[in-house]
Parts: sequence; C-alpha cells; structure tokens
Amino acid sequence: MIKYYIKRFSTFSSFCFILRTARSEFDEKLVKESQESSQAWLDKVFEFWSERLNRNRRVLRAFYYMQMFNHQTHHRSQITSELHKMGIDYGSNDLPYNPYYEF
Repeated sequence: MIKYYIKRFSTFSSFCFILRTARSEFDEKLVKESQESSQAWLDKVFEFWSERLNRNRRVLRAFYYMQMFNHQTHHRSQITSELHKMGIDYGSNDLPYNPYYEF
C-alpha cells in the first residue's frame, strides 16, 4: 500500500516531506491539547459507538489517549516494515540510538 502512495509523488523525499509535515502539525495539536487539558477533563468518560463490537463503549478520556499513542506504534511499525521491504534504510527507531537525544 505504501508503494501506491509513494508513486503519487515525484520523489521519495517529497513523500517523506509531506508525511513529516503532517506528523509535525498533528503533534503540535496534541501537545497544545495536552497542555490545556486538566486531570479532571482526562478523568471524564468518553462514549463512542464501536462498529466492531456493535455497541456503545464508555472509557475514560485518559484511556482513549493512551490507546491513541499505543496505536501509533502499530502504524509506525507497518511503515518501517514496508520501507525495509523496499530496501530503504529508515534509521534506528530505538530511543537510546535516536540522534535527537543525548544520553
């Protein structure tokens, strides 16, 4: 599937630029929201319809936030798997080896 999206861009780097930009914009929204959210807001129940379970679900907003971050890990592993299959070196995704942080 990722090959389909890459083919829509003139270069792989332009594809990566679009992904990086979208990711940065979404991260900024999450940071802003987390800074403005109180513990009381996170402790409120969030209700939504689950197509998979065919019923309403009620979970704390904090739980839903944790699930959102956890699910991102799943999608990132899908992307790195596809890049690896294509022979693209995506670098290290291990925190101790991340070039942005000094330990």
